[in-house]
Amino acid sequence: MSEPEEGNWNDKEEMDLPLDPAVTRTLFRKWRAPRFGQANPDWMNNPVWEWLVRSRKTAYWLTQHFKEPSALEAGPGWCFWRFGRSVTILPDGRKVLIAGEHEDSYDPDFQIYNEVVVLHRGGGLDIHGDAPEEFPPTDVHTGT
Repeated sequence: MSEPEEGNWNDKEEMDLPLDPAVTRTLFRKWRAPRFGQANPDWMNNPVWEWLVRSRKTAYWLTQHFKEPSALEAGPGWCFWRFGRSVTILPDGRKVLIAGEHEDSYDPDFQIYNEVVVLHRGGGLDIHGDAPEEFPPTDVHTGT
């Protein structure tokens, strides 16, 4: 069963989450940029991306928060605010969110992604990255 790309997969309270103390400037710098996995799949969980998934904040928001160079200077930042991704609800209640894009090509944070994010019913999540040769970045697709 699939739902629209931006389905209500997070509660309003999660959108208002304060910044996780584990998300430091040092970790933000390390995990700021999008990247691909090397194997299929690579587990890519880290506090920065996990917080961005849960909070639904943009890469721009976090860059501004840490007063870091903009995407014009540093390249696009990793973001989970995406269009054209699929959201599939599994029978056990997990939600599988696949790929998608952030913004349009004229935006400096534009990126088409290939991660698979699994949201668990208890609040946990997994971020899996794949080699682009095996699973190319994609958007406007179905999770079949």
